[in-house]
Amino acid sequence: MIFQRYLPLYTFFLFSCANTGTAFVSPTNNRHKTLSPPSRLLSHPYEHYLNSNAYDLTGNTQHINDQAQGQILSVDPNKISSSGVRFGDVQDGLNKLYPDEDLSSRNALSRTDGYWSYISKGEEPDQGLTYGEFDFLFFADLIEKGLQMHNAESGSSDISQKVFTDIGSGTGRLVFGAAALHPNLKLARGIEILPGIHEKAVSTLEACTNEIDGVASLPCSDYLNAKLAPVAFRCGSFDDRYEYYGDSDIIFVFSTCFSAEMMSNLSDSIGAQCKEGTILITTEYKLNTHGSVDPVVGDGTMPFGDYQIDLVDSIDGECELVGGRSTAHIHRVAKSASGDDYFQRTRPEGGETSEVEQEAMDALKYLKPRNQMSFEEFVKSQ
Repeated sequence: MIFQRYLPLYTFFLFSCANTGTAFVSPTNNRHKTLSPPSRLLSHPYEHYLNSNAYDLTGNTQHINDQAQGQILSVDPNKISSSGVRFGDVQDGLNKLYPDEDLSSRNALSRTDGYWSYISKGEEPDQGLTYGEFDFLFFADLIEKGLQMHNAESGSSDISQKVFTDIGSGTGRLVFGAAALHPNLKLARGIEILPGIHEKAVSTLEACTNEIDGVASLPCSDYLNAKLAPVAFRCGSFDDRYEYYGDSDIIFVFSTCFSAEMMSNLSDSIGAQCKEGTILITTEYKLNTHGSVDPVVGDGTMPFGDYQIDLVDSIDGECELVGGRSTAHIHRVAKSASGDDYFQRTRPEGGETSEVEQEAMDALKYLKPRNQMSFEEFVKSQ
C-alpha cells in the first residue's frame, strides 16, 4: 500500500535524479534563487581579481563579457590546467570510471539512503539528498578560477600546499577530477552524508590504486594513466561541527537541490570552520554574506562568533543535468569565526553538560569571542 501510494512521487524522483536535463529544486527557496544571469557590478569589491593577470592567467577574459550578455560559458576540452593537464584527458578518464550507462545504478545507491527511508514513513524526501552529476568541464574551469583567486589572495601558487574539498561528493567523481587536474595538490577530499554512494567512492579509489606501490591514477585511455593527488573520502555531514574541513583552500558544493535552510547551515559551517581567504564555489544559490556561529555546548575549544563571506563572481556555464545552464557563485571567506584556530577538534567523550556549563555557554553566546576570558575560566568563575 505504501509503495502504491507513493508511486507517483517515486517516479518523479527517478526522473529528477536522472541525467535528463532537469533537477529538482525547491520552489520555496526564494531567498537564494537566481532567476536570471547575475549582472556584473561596476564597483565590485574584488574587481582587482577579475581584471588582473593573476586571475586571467589562461585567457578567460571573454567569459566576463559573455556573462554580461547572458551567454553561457563553454569550456574547450583542449584547455590545459595550471598543473599542465588537459581537461579532455581527465574527462575521458572519468567517463571510463563513471560510464553514462551506469548512471541509473549510481542513482539507485543514493535512493537507498536518500529517500526510501522517507517514503517508508509516508514523509516527503529531503530534496537536498537528490543525486546528480555536475558537468566536468565547467567544474574544471571553476576550479582553475578558484585557484587563481586563491593564489592572488595568498601570494603563493604552490599547489602542493593547497587542499581541495567537495562537500556532497557523492560517488567521488569530481574529487577524482580535481586530483587528476592537479596531481600535486596536498589533498583532494570528499565529504558525503549518504553511506551507499560514499562506499562507492571508496571502492572506486581502491580500484584506481596500485596494490604494489599504493599510487592512485586515473585510467584516461589505453596508453595514458593520469596520476592522482592524495585522495580521501569521509562519510559525514557539514552540519557536524566535528566533521573537519577547515584546512581547505578551495571548496566546491553542487548545491542546486539545497533548500534555503541547508544553504544557511552550510554558510554557518563554513563561517565556523574555514580560514580567511578560502575560496568557495556553490551552484545556483549563494552563501549568506554574514552570520554568527553559536558556541558548542560542552566544548569550550570550538570557535564561535561572527563571520563574513564575500561574493567574488557569478558565472553561467553548461550543465546538462539542470537543463543546460547552471550558475556558479564564487565566494571568499573575508572573516572567519575560527580566526587563526582552524584545526581539527576532538569530539568530547560521554558526560552531560552541567547546569553551570550550560549557563556559561548561554552567556557566552552574547560575548565577543576573542576579547573575553576563555570558556574554562568563565565556568570556574561561576
